[in-house]
Amino acid sequence: MTDCIHGPAEGHGHAGVTDVTSYREYHTRIVGEKEHEVETVREAYINHGRWIVNCDCAGAGLTSRSWKVSCCFDCGAVYTKIKFPRNATKIESALLIRPALVNRNWMRGETLERLLSENDKMQKPVEI
Repeated sequence: MTDCIHGPAEGHGHAGVTDVTSYREYHTRIVGEKEHEVETVREAYINHGRWIVNCDCAGAGLTSRSWKVSCCFDCGAVYTKIKFPRNATKIESALLIRPALVNRNWMRGETLERLLSENDKMQKPVEI
């Protein structure tokens, strides 16, 4: 698998999730009758190298820029109106410079310049 910011296919591939249809089917199988669509717009952010959407129940679900849907496996919510930043590709590129397990996080309001500055600091040796 190539290094990327993960979405549902990369996060649940073991469950047979390969596209938005299989993601929704898997969600329905797990949450059953609790499943319900939520029409409000949700803003995605990146946490540990994964696109995430927060849920009203305090849970969260994976999403991706290509699928634009997020399923909460806690309460059954399905968010179909996901907002991504205009410069998402640049944000992902800045985070992918970092090692896989090192601060691949981005929150709304955090600038690309700040991410790049953090990258510079990570690459400089610490003086003792």
